[in-house]
Amino acid sequence: MQMTNISEAQSGLSSLIAQVEKGHKIIIGKAGKPIAMLIPFPSGHIAVKNWRDVVWKDQDGRSY
Repeated sequence: MQMTNISEAQSGLSSLIAQVEKGHKIIIGKAGKPIAMLIPFPSGHIAVKNWRDVVWKDQDGRSY
């Protein structure tokens, strides 16, 4: 797993996203401590956004 800091993540977000699309996991840290992780979105799950909230659905259309 690769670790990067916030300013590097901001300036290189496109390349980090490209790495995540290939299956890599990226840790974003602040002052040397991990605070967030970029991971591939699980296949088969979609988010349908409307004006109120985000609804998570599985491949069969069931909300959870």
